[in-house]
Amino acid sequence: MFDQASIADIKNESIARKNSQIVVAMRFYPRFLRKELRDEFICDLAPEKELLREFNAAQRQLADHNSSFAKVDYERRFALSDKALARLEELAQLSKTKHVYLCCICSYGDRCHREMLMLLAQALFGCTIGKVFHSYPDYMQRLPETAKQLKALRD
Repeated sequence: MFDQASIADIKNESIARKNSQIVVAMRFYPRFLRKELRDEFICDLAPEKELLREFNAAQRQLADHNSSFAKVDYERRFALSDKALARLEELAQLSKTKHVYLCCICSYGDRCHREMLMLLAQALFGCTIGKVFHSYPDYMQRLPETAKQLKALRD
């Protein structure tokens, strides 16, 4: 199963480690997180630096996570490189035998790229996913384009 968690969940060890793969999907590694608490750090599954910079600036200005997400048009702008898409497919296959947690600094329940990754993995690779709190229609509308990207990677 594919699921999501926050860095706080990793840090306080509230994620079951048995039969799990804990993946930190952030652009920059959280310095305060001990490496033995996670299995992987994959910065390619995170937003590009420019989008992240704009999002963080909006959060400082608005002091609201979800409003900042909307202000920077995060859903429309978030995209995966070929390398990230291939890695997501590998994690999707792994999620059929292990509980794969995608983790970042966002609080559980906030709008987040983790949820978009989970929905993409479900749509493209048939994964079972955990709870998703929000819909991402603009992101999912690009699914045919992403499927073509994946096909080109495989050819």
